[in-house]
Amino acid sequence: PCAYVKATPACTTDGLNYLRFIECPADANDGAAKAVLLVGWCAMLFVAIGTVGDAFFAPAVERIATRLRLPDDVAGATLLALGGAAPDIFTQIAAIVESVEPDLRLALSESIGAGLFVATFGKALAVLVGLAWEAKRRVGGNDGSHHPSNENVPHSQQGVAVEPFPYLRDVSAYLAMLILALIAMSSDTVSWELSSALVLSYVLYACVVCFGWGRRAVEPRLVRLAGGVAHSPARRTDGEEEVAEEADGGLREGAEKGAGGGDVEMSSVGGAPRVRRGVGGGDEDAEVDVEVDDDEAKLLPTGRFPNSASSPGRSTASPAVSSSSSSSSFIALALAIAEWARVESGLADETDGVGLGAVAAAPVLLAMSSTMPRLAGGESAPRMSRGHLLLVCVVAPVFAMGTVGALRPLSEGEPALLACGLGAWYAWAVWWTFRSGRVGARGVDPGKSRWLTALTFFQGIVWMHLCADELVGLFQAAGRAAGVRESLLGATFMSWGASAGDLGGTLAVARRGSTRMAVTASLAGPLCQLGAGTGSAMWLVTARGGTIEAALASNMKFLAVYGVAAMAFFGGVVSASYGFVFTRRVACYVMGSYVGAVAVYVALALRSGT
Repeated sequence: PCAYVKATPACTTDGLNYLRFIECPADANDGAAKAVLLVGWCAMLFVAIGTVGDAFFAPAVERIATRLRLPDDVAGATLLALGGAAPDIFTQIAAIVESVEPDLRLALSESIGAGLFVATFGKALAVLVGLAWEAKRRVGGNDGSHHPSNENVPHSQQGVAVEPFPYLRDVSAYLAMLILALIAMSSDTVSWELSSALVLSYVLYACVVCFGWGRRAVEPRLVRLAGGVAHSPARRTDGEEEVAEEADGGLREGAEKGAGGGDVEMSSVGGAPRVRRGVGGGDEDAEVDVEVDDDEAKLLPTGRFPNSASSPGRSTASPAVSSSSSSSSFIALALAIAEWARVESGLADETDGVGLGAVAAAPVLLAMSSTMPRLAGGESAPRMSRGHLLLVCVVAPVFAMGTVGALRPLSEGEPALLACGLGAWYAWAVWWTFRSGRVGARGVDPGKSRWLTALTFFQGIVWMHLCADELVGLFQAAGRAAGVRESLLGATFMSWGASAGDLGGTLAVARRGSTRMAVTASLAGPLCQLGAGTGSAMWLVTARGGTIEAALASNMKFLAVYGVAAMAFFGGVVSASYGFVFTRRVACYVMGSYVGAVAVYVALALRSGT
């Protein structure tokens, strides 16, 4: 097997070659050691997905949704869904459009397999996570995103109250797309009309989400169906209220605090902003302390430290004192770096002792913090120092280009252009961080910066899908080494690995209390992948006159039929019988049905030999 793996180009990959690692032993007895390493690496990848979702991606989604004033259902159907499905869309297009023979089996097995996993098992898991969050927050009062009488009902009947119109909108749209996909599977070839219908159905769904078509007319009837209870659509955490206040009144507050003239400078003691105003026309200026936020002060003119011993451009120290000062500065810098690493790795948050989980997640958090800032809210949240900001400016572009595959072609084809571009970017980053006067001495609050929030959102997507791709490669190599057929891997292990990023982002949002947003994204993400990914790819091929063979095996058709039945259950039973309350019992039923459907899928695949 090792010689075959080395000689076959299809067995080689650009990243980690798991198949070669498994099939080419260093000695005859290293199988157990390799198994332990692969299991540990798999666990680390799952930890990384959970970490980036909890610490980076979910806070960025909440900040952006609050700034744009998006309701939970719109934020879940746009930010969270597109963030999770965007890389998969390009994968679907590559599998169908760029292939010599369009591989519809591979595209549908991934989009439907991964989509149904998130839409059923992932949705139920998000509900259970949301109920766990509610149990912890119950002492603080109910915010309207959960069933109002959860305290007085049995444990199995507690649930998450979903908004009627967004819930049925998502369920109906995914049901229609699954029916269209099932029709495509049952045909010999995919027609242009069928692919156009799949794309147009997603376009119509996007318009309903963005413009609210039909909501005003339909929602009152759905509310009456739910028992006359209109669940409140909005929920804001303390950090979101802080962002909203900053977005509404930040400019007005800054104008009031900066009124009256005078230069604003950073004090040499503690970095507190101070206003210098002329007093009585004398040469001396009086320094008046003002309560100016550092992020507001950095946008105002910076003082130049006129003839003063504290001026950074003047030094009166002797050479011996300068040498001792340099040594002390080096030690202080090393201690500052160590403290930054302790805080960014999460070890500083372990007040009850550092456990094994914190130690395992520490290097992951530290690596992620070098590519994007953490957007933790609150008064005690650490600010982003100048050094950390510069580190992110240096590492983030290289990491993003390397992950999407753009770094190697540039380094091999246009190395001079790459070097000049990165050099110019780094020079600007150094100037902007230290010399432009726009970054205060205490650094910045990344949660109040639109650019840093957008960077965290984008880099969070890159990290989650990097880890998900590694999981797919690991599962695929393990399945091939064990002799498992590709048809079984496509809708099981490979789909689970491919959906790990989507599931991680959805659960991270649910863990922060935005369960409605998570429930919406659990359907909107698969919708985006199937409609915008598979549908648009099929439309491009058929519009060019190409042919897509669509006769698929019975196990794939069964999976689509299960999806149709699951959406019908969501739309009928949850709405009519439970009054749009997704209970804990329903979540357990859905998870059990998915496990049973996968078992039937595997049995059909083994029986048909496909």
